[in-house]
Amino acid sequence: MAQEPAAPQYVRPEEQRGLRRWKCKTCQFVVEAELLPFRCPRCGASRVKMEEVASG
Repeated sequence: MAQEPAAPQYVRPEEQRGLRRWKCKTCQFVVEAELLPFRCPRCGASRVKMEEVASG
């Protein structure tokens, strides 16, 4: 009897990428996190003021 292939595991996109860098446009603080923060930890600016920056 032939075995059925294993079902593929679902991996969320943020888990594939790991940590990303987010920079606050208000205070220039850089946060490393998997997901976009709700607020800047330094100045409290909204997530709208955060932009993803290249790692390194």
